[in-house]
Amino acid sequence: MKNKLIRFIHLLPLDCTGGVECAAKTAKNISKGNIFFSLFYISQKSRNYKSKILDFLDYLRDSFLSVFKILKYSPDVLIISLWKSCIVGIFIKILKPKVKIILFLHSSNLNFVDYFFNNLIGIISFEIWADSEITLTNRLNSFIFINKKKTNKVISFILNKEKPLPFNSVETNFIFWGRLHRIKNIRKSIDIFYSIYKKIKKSKFIIIGPDDGDYLNLRKYIIELDLEKNVKIYKEMSFDKIKNFAKESSFFIQSSLSEGMGISVLESMQLGIVPIVTNVGNIKNYCRDNFNSIIIDESSTKKILEISKNHDKYLYLRKNAIETWRFKTIYKKDIYENCLRLSYKLNN
Repeated sequence: MKNKLIRFIHLLPLDCTGGVECAAKTAKNISKGNIFFSLFYISQKSRNYKSKILDFLDYLRDSFLSVFKILKYSPDVLIISLWKSCIVGIFIKILKPKVKIILFLHSSNLNFVDYFFNNLIGIISFEIWADSEITLTNRLNSFIFINKKKTNKVISFILNKEKPLPFNSVETNFIFWGRLHRIKNIRKSIDIFYSIYKKIKKSKFIIIGPDDGDYLNLRKYIIELDLEKNVKIYKEMSFDKIKNFAKESSFFIQSSLSEGMGISVLESMQLGIVPIVTNVGNIKNYCRDNFNSIIIDESSTKKILEISKNHDKYLYLRKNAIETWRFKTIYKKDIYENCLRLSYKLNN
C-alpha cells in the first residue's frame, strides 16, 4: 500500500532575520517523497506602527487570515514556533482536531503571555521540540497540566557547516552579529570593549544586525564614550558579507542576559573566532572558559588582554572552538529526519 502524502507546516509570526526565522528558512526545501513541507508566516513584514494598538489590530487581522489559509492548505502536522503562533495553532486545533500539533520551544519564557500560550499549546501538542536540552528541560519543568512523558526532541540549531576563516594574527578586534535588542545586552559588550580600548587604542568593534529597539540607545552610548571611530554599527546583511568583516576580527562578543542555543555564537566558533560570552542558556553547555571561549566575569578584560598577547593560547582556543561543531548535524537535516519519522508514524 502506497504511503499517504503528509503535509507539514512550520508556522512563525513574522518573516524576519531572527535566529529562529533564519534557521527555519534553511529547511524550506526539504519536501521529498511523501513529505510535503512548507514555511508559513502570520505576517510577511513588521509595520512598526508607533501605536501598540495598531500593531495589535494588525496582528489580529493577520492571525484571522492565517487560520483560514492554513485550514485551506489542510496540514497533517502543524509545527508552532514562538507564542504569537500559538494563538493561531489553538484555533486550527479547534477547527481541525485531527491535525497534529508540534510545539517548538526556543529560549526561555519571555513573559507571562509567552508562558501561558506555550503552556496551552504544550497541553494539546502531539510532540514537543526544542532548540536545546536546557530550553526543553527548563520550559517543560515550568509548565503545568502537561504530560511530561510525551515525545520530545532536541533539534540541532547549526544552520550550515561553515569553514574556518584563515588565521593571520591576533588583534583586539571584536565583532557581534544579531538583533540589536536589550536582551542581547550590547551595552555591556561595549563596556568590555571600552576597557580594552583604554589599553590598546587601535582596537575595533563591529556590530551588525537589525534594529530591534536598541539602536538609538547604543548610538548614544557610543558617542558618550567617544568611540565613534572605533565602534561601528551596520545594518543586517548576508552571512557572506558578515564573514568579510569577521576576517578582520579575532573575537566574537555577546553579553546576552538570556539565550536559547545562541546561533551567532556557534557560527563564530565554526569560523574560528574566539567567543567572549555570558554563561546563559545553552551557551553554558558548549562554551568552556579558557578551553574554547572566554566566559564574561569580573576578570574578562585581563583574560582578553592576556590571550591577545599569547598566540599559542589563542590558537588553542580557536582550534577547540572549531572542533566543538565539526561533526554535528545541521538544522535542515535534523528537521527532515524528524519529519520522516513522523510521516512513518502517521502512515502506520
